Amino acid sequence: MLFVCKELTLDIFLVSNILTQLINICLLLLVVLLPASSLSLYFNIHPAVIIIFLLFLLVIIRDHKAIFSGAFWKENKKIAPLIFLFSLLFLQSLLSLIFAPQMPPSAYDFGVGGFESPNLIRYYGIFTLLKSLLLGGLMAVIIKKDDFLKIINLHILTSVIFSLFGIINFLTYCVFQVSSFDFGIMGGRVKSISVEPQAFASYLLTVIPFLIFGLCAKKTMFFKKGLLWAFLIIDLFAFILTFSTGGLIAFLAIIVCFYLLLTVKNFRQYLSFKNIKIFTVFLLLLFVFALTIGKEEMTLMLQKFGTKESPSFSGRWDSWQAGIEMIKSRPLFGVGPESYGYFFKEYSDAPVPQPTIGGPGAPAVILPLPQNLLIGTAANIGILGAVFFLLIFLYPVIKLWQQIKSKEHTNNSVPIIAVSLLLVLVGLLVQNLAFWTPYAFFLWFFIGLAGAFINSYS
Repeated sequence: MLFVCKELTLDIFLVSNILTQLINICLLLLVVLLPASSLSLYFNIHPAVIIIFLLFLLVIIRDHKAIFSGAFWKENKKIAPLIFLFSLLFLQSLLSLIFAPQMPPSAYDFGVGGFESPNLIRYYGIFTLLKSLLLGGLMAVIIKKDDFLKIINLHILTSVIFSLFGIINFLTYCVFQVSSFDFGIMGGRVKSISVEPQAFASYLLTVIPFLIFGLCAKKTMFFKKGLLWAFLIIDLFAFILTFSTGGLIAFLAIIVCFYLLLTVKNFRQYLSFKNIKIFTVFLLLLFVFALTIGKEEMTLMLQKFGTKESPSFSGRWDSWQAGIEMIKSRPLFGVGPESYGYFFKEYSDAPVPQPTIGGPGAPAVILPLPQNLLIGTAANIGILGAVFFLLIFLYPVIKLWQQIKSKEHTNNSVPIIAVSLLLVLVGLLVQNLAFWTPYAFFLWFFIGLAGAFINSYS
């Protein structure tokens, strides 16, 4: 009998071990797929979505006893407020679906079929939000202390590989004038394997803070300093070649926050002022270099801030105004999940955008976009939805800030990871004030990673 019990215990241990290994493989695959939004152009379902739901099933199978006994929830009680906010956002979306107005007749003039058709887009929006919340929640509960450096190191290496891919294709385009949406270039701008340059710039903003603080840390973090310098130069070069206005604003916000954080006494002790001085000189040289290689493009980007007549800014202005009108009209539950584009003509006289390249998994984008995370969320599902979304950002930011100010760090890597995650979230939030990527994989991945950090170190 005792022998049978030992055999059974061993079998359970082996199964649990295999499930853990499969979960780790899924995590690594998700890290690699973070920038690969262009895959949605070739597949009806993005491979990352399949991995997310597979990951969910693996976690349920492995931890089902702990989940039903309550031990799982006690272990993750530090992130209960974050999971609660996820639930409130999803509930608000369901209420918006229930109380959504009928689609206007003009919605059918767009001729959009599939999941994004007027009859299905609200259900598609609910599913997409569920997938995003599931990703964020899974990252928060399954990533443990030993996983952080592995995930961050792989994230850095992945970004360098895809940045090099984009740069090589850009140089090929410059020399041979060969350009294709499929080969890393779109409109003379680097997009690598993302669906557009703005999306790739947003992805790189999730890497740059780790590289900056890894370079400025007193001790070796992530990789050796020489490699970090090489990686930063490659990623920043690719970032510049995206010529993303929203990305530039977010990058500047990250740099401002970087220097402001140097005023925090407890945090300064983990940084080398010699390395900070070198990085500052590098930034100045980078600014000169950026103006030199792309003076015309950089000038056009900066002009967007100063004139409403700029095509890019005026388009965003029209999008924001239409969204605000929708919020005024339906403040409680909005016009329905992902319904902003179909109601645009009802609230604005501005022309709708021209179609962009699409594919089987992502039809040509002809619907107007809100171009602002908070305005778009409030217009779609109501003001409370925007509040919940903002709180989902602010809760981990506050918790990470508390870690940065804390004196009680026996592990020097903890404050460096905390401050890097903080600036990643700041950069993503700032960029999404002039961009619409509420369901981007890397956005929810890093919200979840911040949650996992709170769970492990608070």
